[in-house]
Amino acid sequence: MIPSSPIPSSSGGCWFKPFLVAIASLFFLATSSCILSRQPKSKIVARINDSLITTDDLIEELQRFHLDKMRPGQESLAAAARLDLRSFVDELIDRKLFIQEARRMGLDRDRGFLAALADEQERICLELLRQDKIVKPSSSLSQQDVDNYFRAAGHSPRRLSDLSRAELQKVRRKKEEELSRAYIQELKKRAKIEIFTSRIADLMSLKDSNLPVARVNGEDILGRELFAEIGSGAGEAAAAGRGGEKAQDLAALQVEQGLCRLIEHGLLRQEAYQLGYADRKEVKKHMQRYEEDILFSRFYQKLITPKVQVKSEEIERYFRENASSLRTKLMVCLDEITTLDPNSAWEIYRELRQGADFGFLASQQEAKLLALAAQAGGEAGRSCGERWIAVQDIQPELQSLILDLKEGEISAPVRLGDRYFIFRVREKRGGEQIPLEQVRSQIEQKIAATYARLVAKELARRLRAVSKVAVDERSLKQLTF
Repeated sequence: MIPSSPIPSSSGGCWFKPFLVAIASLFFLATSSCILSRQPKSKIVARINDSLITTDDLIEELQRFHLDKMRPGQESLAAAARLDLRSFVDELIDRKLFIQEARRMGLDRDRGFLAALADEQERICLELLRQDKIVKPSSSLSQQDVDNYFRAAGHSPRRLSDLSRAELQKVRRKKEEELSRAYIQELKKRAKIEIFTSRIADLMSLKDSNLPVARVNGEDILGRELFAEIGSGAGEAAAAGRGGEKAQDLAALQVEQGLCRLIEHGLLRQEAYQLGYADRKEVKKHMQRYEEDILFSRFYQKLITPKVQVKSEEIERYFRENASSLRTKLMVCLDEITTLDPNSAWEIYRELRQGADFGFLASQQEAKLLALAAQAGGEAGRSCGERWIAVQDIQPELQSLILDLKEGEISAPVRLGDRYFIFRVREKRGGEQIPLEQVRSQIEQKIAATYARLVAKELARRLRAVSKVAVDERSLKQLTF
């Protein structure tokens, strides 16, 4: 098979609410390659006051912050060796010191912090419940599932083996929806649900109400929670009488749907906790990491960010000194001719220099490549033709060549792999200087980030001076072999 061109081508209720993070993010340790899979047990790499960093901790942090260095198929020890582990451990120590200081300051007792933890734990438990009860049972499709899908759509059933990947996905989503509805109905049958109809007659009165409008297995749904769920618009419209009876009917429907979502959400949450998802080891581990992430972020916002001030003259100076990199994306419209033979490539180049038509020679050469590909039983790929492409997306070894060509100019043959290319730049577009005001915020953030790192470094130095920090250099060194 002849390879393609080196220039890329341009090209039931609350249960169904989208989850913010895929479940795969919860299990990064299980799904990523382990650097020290050959090690029999975890060793202590560093001590920070009463906290430890083990080799297992270090592996997890590497996988979180250096996933680009840990691609599947790489030799994991070699990937670790390419990192400056000593610097990474120092950064991790500073992070631990900031988290410890955040706890000392009582940031882990803040009401907003505790609410964020509760929300995250609920989200994870609900996602685990969805995976176990809906996603996994839907992963295996039967002919009956396919028949049900097509009959519901008013079409004749088709064979499971004849469906495309996209069609299988549609059938699977349909099965998930049906399982979701059935599961929620099952929960409702087992539940004790009370609805206090008289308390939802006046929608605007729900805005700040702490009175229950419904009760699910003894757990209250408050009026203000319902008001927040449906939004203020429906209540205000109904209260003002705008639209008359239609507005009232719409408001009533929104209340009914909103209350249904809250009831179903409550049932699912109760079920998830009753099944013990919150007590799972992987959930506890995730929550520990999540708690530390929030504490680190809040500490940074409270003690470091306020100390960073960027002056207007600094932004302007940065703009002047980096003006060449602050330009719009440079696009080029390219024609190309491809050949497998260097002699043919240079012969074509000479003909072009003598005035031969580029498009005619390109078509001839493409026909030859197609014939060769047909004989080999493969595909020729795209050998010629006009296309717009960002210079930054072109292979690095070609970028300077394309940039040096003016509009209408032709390059000498260039070898890439087993092929030879001749390029013609038909037109260039973009590359204009971006006005300062359009990038002022971006520059300010970049300068602020640099200052923040300096402030954080100095703060970490002071915390280290009053803390007990020790690094086991021997254990750390073993990670790099």
